Amino acid sequence: MTAPAFALACGLFYLGLGALALLPSLVIVRDALPHFIGLFAVSGSLDALHIAIGVWGLAAWSGALSAVTYARWTAVILGLCALAGLTPGVYSALPLAGHNIWLHGLGALLAAYVGFRSLARTLAPLATPTAAAERRHGRPDRRETTAIVAVDRRRGAFDRRESRYGGNTLAAG
Repeated sequence: MTAPAFALACGLFYLGLGALALLPSLVIVRDALPHFIGLFAVSGSLDALHIAIGVWGLAAWSGALSAVTYARWTAVILGLCALAGLTPGVYSALPLAGHNIWLHGLGALLAAYVGFRSLARTLAPLATPTAAAERRHGRPDRRETTAIVAVDRRRGAFDRRESRYGGNTLAAG
């Protein structure tokens, strides 16, 4: 999955999650907390966070922002949300316990894979000793080097445009 494809999928998912959690018909009150479809505890601030992540993802997918940077920061934000859910009572404004822990944890893992995969790909050739053995490394560009050509069509032994070979000096020759 490419970073722009991840930004689109994650943006649509979190935008939809945040928008649908605002609908009262999909929110069930359980244990004195509102739960989206009975599983995920929700609040206005958590819905705003999901909508912001979703809009940011769509902006990154459109090219207005970097999709790789979006994936990296989404991994950090969702990872912090998952860790905050493991410590009860830390953030009372964001109900992150219960099913929200694995939701944000899986989102953080996927975002970290997409976001930091490109960094690992750019650093991997520098760490391997066979990187210089590749064809594209260590050679000058063939378009910038001069090469001797034995029989060139325009300046070789049988150039018809020059009069000393019996040709006409006109280009149409």
